[in-house]
Amino acid sequence: MKLFKKIMRSLAIWTSLGVGTWVFLTANVSGIERRYMEMLAGRPTGILPWELREISGLAHCRSTPEHLWAINDRGSKATIHALSLKAELKASFRLYKDSNKDWEDLACGRCANSVGECLYIGDIGSNSESRKNIKIYMIPLPLKFEELSKGKSVFREKFSLKYPKGKHNAEALLVHPEKPIILIVTKKKSDPRHRVDPKVFTTDLSHASSAKKTIMTYSGTIPLTKYLTKRDPPASAWITGGDFYPTGKWFLLMTYTHLYRVPWPIPDEESDRIIIPIWGNVNRTKIESVALHPNGKQFWIGSEISRSREPLLLMELPLH
Repeated sequence: MKLFKKIMRSLAIWTSLGVGTWVFLTANVSGIERRYMEMLAGRPTGILPWELREISGLAHCRSTPEHLWAINDRGSKATIHALSLKAELKASFRLYKDSNKDWEDLACGRCANSVGECLYIGDIGSNSESRKNIKIYMIPLPLKFEELSKGKSVFREKFSLKYPKGKHNAEALLVHPEKPIILIVTKKKSDPRHRVDPKVFTTDLSHASSAKKTIMTYSGTIPLTKYLTKRDPPASAWITGGDFYPTGKWFLLMTYTHLYRVPWPIPDEESDRIIIPIWGNVNRTKIESVALHPNGKQFWIGSEISRSREPLLLMELPLH
């Protein structure tokens, strides 16, 4: 009877979700409730290959609907990987004469110089927060490849971007689905007693040049900290990935423990930036990659654990 009551209470928490509601899967629920809600929330679609033990970026593109694209964190080769939706490695491509200084995210969106779709790689990371200049690689889609082809070079265009002021670390690159506008969202590992809201920098790549550095535009902060309590760990405000909704009117931001939905364009007044926290603690470690499903109702996540192969999880969004 006690077990039945716990499961019913978990189900009631889940089904009561609404706008502005935040589900806490931390100290507020017992172990069995947490496991039950995880079953409701998502399922593994496959196990990521050994080649992606340090996955840091994940993207799903409209022009390649049967595949997901993935990259590894810094120290790995300058390679992008094509996966099936069941996490099977299908092909790998290298960026000729480029290096993976600190690749942190992938995104799909409109190309900077055409109406086609491109895959973007963000070389934007710096745990020491020492980078003033970052690089964005743009690869036109679709890519032609044979099953399990490896090491094939791909054409890419490289953009050098510069923060308008200061040096930063970032792990989230987002590209608007209809316009070549990119967003860089910073990640600051601050004093746990003083959380810092992430900053947003934007660039319209249609006005950028691959021949010289382009200064990004500071577009304000995302006021996540006002939604957090003392129970939430510092990582609740550390942005590790993001993606635009298919409509382009919202975007998703992921931390190690929380998921947020943010309106686009970001309102000028901070008080008008209605940030809807739509989910809490997915009980995975080092979640560093997220990709929205084209239906806008689900999303994939990958965890960066170099010691083992992690599952590719397909999660349900409580709010659409």
